[in-house]
Amino acid sequence: MKSLNELISEATRLFQNRLKIQNPASAETLAGEIAKDMIPSSSKELLLLAARNLSLALDEPTQGPAFDGRANAINIIAANLRDLIYQALVNPGSPNYSQTHFPSQIYELLSSQLNRNDSGDEMERTYRSLLQELQAFRESFYTKKLYKASGDHENDS
Repeated sequence: MKSLNELISEATRLFQNRLKIQNPASAETLAGEIAKDMIPSSSKELLLLAARNLSLALDEPTQGPAFDGRANAINIIAANLRDLIYQALVNPGSPNYSQTHFPSQIYELLSSQLNRNDSGDEMERTYRSLLQELQAFRESFYTKKLYKASGDHENDS
C-alpha cells in the first residue's frame, strides 16, 4: 500500500512528465485526470489512508463523492483524496497538502480491523466506529493545542 506522500510524489512525477509532451494550457485538466487515476480502488487502502490523514474522512469533497456518487465513507474518502492530489499538483505547497497524523495505535487498530476481511457492511460499521474515536481524538487534540497556545494558565488549579 502506498502512503499519501508516495501517491502525491508519483502523481507529481506523472504530471511533470506528461506536461512536457502535452499543452501546458491543459494543465488543470491533466491534473484532474491524474488525481482521479491515483485513487486506490481498494476500500481497505482508502480507509488506511484516512486513518493517517483524518481530513480525508471529515472534509466535504469539492466535487461531491467519488466512484458511483453515493455519499458513503469510501466515496467521500476517495473524493477528498482526489481533491488533495489535484491541489498538490496545481498548487504545490498549498495548505490542503498538509497532513494530520494521528497516534500509531489508532492506525494499528484500524489496520487490524480491516485485516479481518469483513463484508462491506461490517467494514462500514467498523469505519464509522473508528471515525467517531478519531473525531473525539481530534477535538481533544485541538482543544489542548489551543489551550497551550493561549498562554493564559494563571488560574489553573
